[in-house]
Amino acid sequence: MPRLLSLALLALCLAGPALADEPVPTRVVSTRGVDYANPASVADLYVRLRRAARAVCPGDGPGLASQTTADRCRAEALDRALGQIDRPELYALHERQPAVRLARR
Repeated sequence: MPRLLSLALLALCLAGPALADEPVPTRVVSTRGVDYANPASVADLYVRLRRAARAVCPGDGPGLASQTTADRCRAEALDRALGQIDRPELYALHERQPAVRLARR
């Protein structure tokens, strides 16, 4: 049975109570045909998950605050997706990705 994955933007956590009644944006990513024994197949799924996270968490506004919010949203959406799929191959690939660190004032 094919699995479909929905990445949800955590709007309530990121945007505050003003968005409480607004729908949460989602993007469906199919896991159909993913061969978890094949690193290239796992990497392709990971790229599609990252693209979906970028789609539901755009960095529309100018400035560092907007980008920081978008980066946090994307990381949370990707973590949520990885948890839904729950495959060690994806976790291992995710752990090998370089982390972007932002300087604090």
